[in-house]
Amino acid sequence: ALHNLARLSARQGDRERARRLYEQALEERRAAGAARGEAETLGDYGVLAQSSGDLETARRFYRESLAMRRPLNDRLGIGVMLYNMAEIAAADGDFLRAIVFYLHAGRIFRELQSAFAGAPEDALLKLESQVENFAALRKQAESAAWEDLIN
Repeated sequence: ALHNLARLSARQGDRERARRLYEQALEERRAAGAARGEAETLGDYGVLAQSSGDLETARRFYRESLAMRRPLNDRLGIGVMLYNMAEIAAADGDFLRAIVFYLHAGRIFRELQSAFAGAPEDALLKLESQVENFAALRKQAESAAWEDLIN
């Protein structure tokens, strides 16, 4: 319930209330040992941080969420975190990392037949129009493992 109230507060633009509620939700989910719920809250808390311009905090929350989702084999959640991390990498101008994350997120979404399947390709098309050496970066990214770029 706290997590959902935090989401609602974020959608209504009350970032401070959302932040407090996400903190409470994290405490409750950690205390309950609810790893999947904790990973979800970390991911959404990252979205709040990212939308507030705090990319470093968002990146940290996404990494934590991703680390929790991997042993749970939460493929959709992994794809979403990779997509979110790609957005931050692109904003930072780290285009190789962004392309790697977008490619892997897209692959996961297509395998799952997710409604998100087109989002990474759309983002890649946008990058292609903005990045001068996009083709070379994409070729390099196609053989890169996202796990090597999480640091």
